[in-house]
Amino acid sequence: MDTSTSGLTTLTSADTSPRPERRWPIVVAAVALQLCLGSVYAWSVFRTPLAQGYGWSYQETAAPFRFFLFAYSFGIWIGGGLLDRLGPRAVARAGGLLLLAGLALASTRRDPLGLALAYGLLGGLGAGMAYPTPVATLIRWFPDRKGLMGGVGVFGFGAGSLVFAPVLAAALAGTPEQQALRLPTTFLALGLVFVAVAWLAGGLLRWPEQARAGEPVEAWGTRPWETWRTWPYPALWLCFLCATSVGLAAINEASPLLERLGATGGVWLAPSVGVGLMAVANGAGRLVWGQAADRIGRRAAMIAMFSVMAASAALYAASRSQPAALAALVGIGLCFGGMLGMLPSNVSGFFGTRAFGANYGMSYSAFALSAWMAPAVVSFSVQEALAGAGSTLAAHEPGGWMMLAASLAGLAAACTLRGGARRGAR
Repeated sequence: MDTSTSGLTTLTSADTSPRPERRWPIVVAAVALQLCLGSVYAWSVFRTPLAQGYGWSYQETAAPFRFFLFAYSFGIWIGGGLLDRLGPRAVARAGGLLLLAGLALASTRRDPLGLALAYGLLGGLGAGMAYPTPVATLIRWFPDRKGLMGGVGVFGFGAGSLVFAPVLAAALAGTPEQQALRLPTTFLALGLVFVAVAWLAGGLLRWPEQARAGEPVEAWGTRPWETWRTWPYPALWLCFLCATSVGLAAINEASPLLERLGATGGVWLAPSVGVGLMAVANGAGRLVWGQAADRIGRRAAMIAMFSVMAASAALYAASRSQPAALAALVGIGLCFGGMLGMLPSNVSGFFGTRAFGANYGMSYSAFALSAWMAPAVVSFSVQEALAGAGSTLAAHEPGGWMMLAASLAGLAAACTLRGGARRGAR
């Protein structure tokens, strides 16, 4: 059999890993880009300044986060599709420019709808376009460590609020009048930082030689229209929907929850510190569970992750103090990050790498639905509880039981994960 068509020699599995000295600068660039994009998970730090500085209601302060994540998920779909045509460098830089445009426009708006459209839709679209570029790049450079490097590729996004939450909290501290003045400059400053990092870090992202030459070993799998009909895609999509619903709802409520519990049950830590610790867990989960998928298998790792998430959701509902709530938030963050960290290896492992960008982006339709619904539903339940005669210490309890139900549904779906495309599918 002739293996030298179009001047290429078929690579063996031992030949598919590029030289290590060429791979690590790309890892650094990928994490730096994701740290900036992950600042969205510090959104709960904005909620009190928006309420005090602009006079928004509790639900209105959640709206830009919902819009951002909704647009972000579709941006991933678009960016994933463009990756195969334009390459990671062009897509990362285009996403950074769109994110700057959204944040610059957000600095001129004070109304909930205007900020939701500027920061949320435009900024979210840009962040989503840039997001898959580090993930897809690292998986191609490290075909021998897909689970781990898939986790590394999204690690920075989860840990981004660890870096930005304390900075944003300090920048927005002050009286309501001062907060109203500082919000616009904060949005603009973030946009400038993000576009600079996207331009510099994105410039280092590129495919390895065998990827540019056609990936003779790794290019196998199903196209999107085949993937969605191939088991276990429906189960994987449901797992993603449940895990992100729990994670995004908890992230949206983290700072207000810790603030309420501190005011009535004793202050153990500043809410921004709690948000940062949840971000550490979010980032660590992407590495821990991604490595677990490599070691014990994707299905077993997913079952273990949803079991931990269910226990954390139950603790969230029962929490009446900052330490208990923080433990629940850290557990949820660890598992939310784990789902995002394992998704690349699940998509590439079950459905191949030939159309990884498109398949990966298509999976984010589940993220779009959870981003639109989960934070709004849980915020509404908190607002209703706060408006009633019940204790503020228990305002989060109904939302916690909703998170537990979603965790158990995800666990049931994870138990069915098996099958997928066969290697050699073209």
